[in-house]
Amino acid sequence: MAESPRRRILAHVRLADICCVIGLALNFMWCSLEGHALRFAETAAQFQFPLNPRGFWLMGFCLLALLYLAAPHWLKRWENTLKGIVPLCGAAGTLAFATAPLQSAVPPLALGLAGLAVSGLGYFWFASRCFTLMARARSIMAIAWAIVAAVLLKTFFCPLQPICWIPRPR
Repeated sequence: MAESPRRRILAHVRLADICCVIGLALNFMWCSLEGHALRFAETAAQFQFPLNPRGFWLMGFCLLALLYLAAPHWLKRWENTLKGIVPLCGAAGTLAFATAPLQSAVPPLALGLAGLAVSGLGYFWFASRCFTLMARARSIMAIAWAIVAAVLLKTFFCPLQPICWIPRPR
């Protein structure tokens, strides 16, 4: 008896693929949270940005990409240390951006812009490592399906984000 197409597809899915899909979906959700959630949109609206705030987030991408180009051996040597520190710095950058207008210890605009850049660096670090690991182990077709599945899963995760539906204080 012939094997069904559905069973054939499921036979090629590995636990690592499922973990990558969930990790990418959470990473994509992080991007959506920072760009579109109520609290973050309100934070961005409170600043008089000299440029598009997304540019500072993308600056974090560029900084890490330049570091990959300029010092790949240094990054490889410190990989075990950086893989724990960089995502935490990205999360701290997200927090710094979100809370910048609520504090007075540091100029809010400077903290918000620095937080955006560090958050972009952490986001790009996570995404690039995930895609690099997948590229080493899986086919292009498996990677494409993982990205599609992650985007679909993100659409189901986004309504679950508490920060998206918390009413703003009056």
